Amino acid sequence: MTHVSRKKLPKEMSDLMNEGFIASIKGLDTSGAKSFATNLLTTTELEMLSKRLFVIYILNEKYSITEISNTVNTTIQTVQRIQFQLVSVPKDEIQAMVNKVNGVIGKKKLKAAIKQVLDTEVRSQTLEPFRRNL
Repeated sequence: MTHVSRKKLPKEMSDLMNEGFIASIKGLDTSGAKSFATNLLTTTELEMLSKRLFVIYILNEKYSITEISNTVNTTIQTVQRIQFQLVSVPKDEIQAMVNKVNGVIGKKKLKAAIKQVLDTEVRSQTLEPFRRNL
């Protein structure tokens, strides 16, 4: 997909476009949302938005910043920046996002996936000194 964000828009136009974007995805079912995302977003854009959502999700689950960084495979600074941005977001809005993710994927499945990534990371870090000596 062509990159279209280099030049800034006037605020009024930007607000109007953002409102149109939100209105176009509001109320889509899972299938419609998936189709919308895959047709509109590049793979990188979709992954970036997905990572951001899951950083928010995992922050809400009270994992450490390092654990979140390892789980989502992003920098600690990115996790901290998202955490800082969330300070101004009402708790009920964050909870609504978390509930939506839980409803679609399931809390047990997500916790198991997070645990698997973190366990793999711990094993990798534990074996690293031995790998260097080989």
